Amino acid sequence: VVRPGSTSPALVGLNDLLATVADIVERPLPPGAGPDSVSFAPVLRGESEQSREALVLHSISGVFAVRRGDWKLIAGSGSGGWSAADTSQSVQLYNLRQDPGETNNLAGTHGERVRELESLLSRLRQ
Repeated sequence: VVRPGSTSPALVGLNDLLATVADIVERPLPPGAGPDSVSFAPVLRGESEQSREALVLHSISGVFAVRRGDWKLIAGSGSGGWSAADTSQSVQLYNLRQDPGETNNLAGTHGERVRELESLLSRLRQ
């Protein structure tokens, strides 16, 4: 049972509901169902602080992004949706703990982090 008013740093995506509900009702998913769904039931039960390593996101215009921990890499310029975003570089990198509004693109000053997250995104997409 989740304690009222509690928060969690766990990464959760809408696609994770499938595996989570299956876990809660103790029913295995059929073979091939929800290959990108990860149960966050252990987080809800207080058994774990994290359910997944990273979360892949996809914008309305087809731009991929990856989130791991406090960091989010957007593999393109612009927002990929309806909001304004940095178009000065080919990718965008944000520290969401320090900048939840994604206003300060750190891609130009954190090249190693960009390469690390680009590699992770490529691996996860495959």
